[in-house]
Amino acid sequence: VGAPGDLGARKRLKRQHLLEALAEQGPPADVARALRREGLLQQHKDYTVAISMLGGKGFWASAVSLLKEARESDLELGTITHNAVVSACSRGQVWLGVLAIMQEMKRSGVPWSLV
Repeated sequence: VGAPGDLGARKRLKRQHLLEALAEQGPPADVARALRREGLLQQHKDYTVAISMLGGKGFWASAVSLLKEARESDLELGTITHNAVVSACSRGQVWLGVLAIMQEMKRSGVPWSLV
């Protein structure tokens, strides 16, 4: 069957392959839908990876939507997840989005960094 750590590695590999395939062929909403269907959006780090990928492809609005979804799921989101959305918005030159996320971080007590 394999070592217990293998399951996490397989999940990460599956998520990465799915993200790459969907990013090449489908709209951003399909990416999130497929990740949910496959059970690959369960933890904050799952959202962070998806947000980073979407932001890197220029889909800042989808990255913001995933952040909202993660918040509604009552996941504890930290600096890295928020920074991924800030990065997505800044790549899209959506400066009001950057400001709104940073204000939300301040309200929520999430520390921010300029990484």
